[in-house]
This record gives sequence, structure tokens and C-alpha cells, in this order.
Amino acid sequence: MKARGTRGGFTLIELLAVMVLLASLSIASYISITRGSGMRSAVNNLRGTLLLARQAAMAKGRRTYVIFQSDDSYTVCQQAGIGTDRTGNPRQLTDRYADWRHVAPSNTWVYNLDRMTSSLVVAVESVSNVWTLTTQHPIWNPNGGDTYGFEIGVRTYLPRAVHFGQGSPVVPPPIVFNGDGTTSLNDQDIYLYEDMNRSYQPRVRVTRLTGFVHVTFPSG
Repeated sequence: MKARGTRGGFTLIELLAVMVLLASLSIASYISITRGSGMRSAVNNLRGTLLLARQAAMAKGRRTYVIFQSDDSYTVCQQAGIGTDRTGNPRQLTDRYADWRHVAPSNTWVYNLDRMTSSLVVAVESVSNVWTLTTQHPIWNPNGGDTYGFEIGVRTYLPRAVHFGQGSPVVPPPIVFNGDGTTSLNDQDIYLYEDMNRSYQPRVRVTRLTGFVHVTFPSG
């Protein structure tokens, strides 16, 4: 009796099954790489912004703030002065800060650094070297005396589904660099996470007093 020969190939269904499996692995690998790249980019961008804010503070000798506007966005603001005259109008701030002549209405954000509120600038006028700034929204104390500053650079947004916080979204408190580059008496930690992996939380630390910035990525 003649022995039956062994199979010499695969059926079409088997080939299709292998192709589907390889495609699934490739997609999973791509998603993992993309997510990891987005998180690393977010951390490095934040670190770079903190370093630039510290340099800007030392270059101008003025307090410079990294302000977190939400759980996924932040900006840099540099202190300009303190409103010196009473206006009685929460949309107006008056001071002798001559650099206001460089402020572009409808394109510049100004911050009340005492209340951490902000608004677009609507108009800037000068009478006898006293400047009056009018904002789109009422952000000033009618009695005057508010510390104010202007946004420098552009606002930064985290990648989609990445947030500040340790597994749940938070808005971190501002990071303030003094004119000599120093900062708070305590270490200031900022954690980031993404919706698909809430336990993976890189940390950006601004070291107390010195203002140095360090990044720690979790192992694994």
C-alpha cells in the first residue's frame, strides 16, 4: 500500500489567519510607540518651557510665571508692574509702565497675577506718561494695586488624552521664578498621565530654591 504524502503548504484560510494576527500585532505596536512618543514629547516640552521661563526671569530680572490654565494647557507670563492709580473700573488698569507702547491690542493677553485671571487687551492709551490699559473682561480690583504681567510666547497644549495629575485631572498651581532664577521654598512636582494608562505618571520637578528642573520617567 502506498504511503500518503505529507502536506506541502498552507490553506488560504490559514494564510489569512496569519495575516490578520500579524496586522493586529503591528497595529498594537504602532499605538504603543505613538502613545509613548506623545507622552515623552509632552514631558520634554514642559521641561523646556520651565527652563526658558527661568532664563527669561534672569534675563529681565522680573518674576516669570508658568501658569496652568487647565489640566492640559499652560503658558508663560512675565510680571510687568503694579497698578498705581485707582480707576474704579475693573476693566481698566493704570500705571506708568512705558513698555505698554509695545502691547498690541486684540493680540496680547494680560494677567492679574494676584487673582490669576486673564483677558485680552482691548486698548492702550497714554496721557502725560500715565498709561491706561483696557481689557475685554473685568479682571482688576476697582481699588487698584493689582500686580499684572503679559503673556510671552504662545500657549502650549498637551497631546490629546494626556493630562496633568496622578490618574485624575488637576490644574497645577503656578510655578514662579524670581528675577535671580530662584523659586519656592518647597519642591514643586508636576505629574502627567494619559487616559489609556493612568498608572504611568512621569514627574517634572522644579527643585526648591534653585529652580533647577528634573524629569523622572517611571521604570517599566
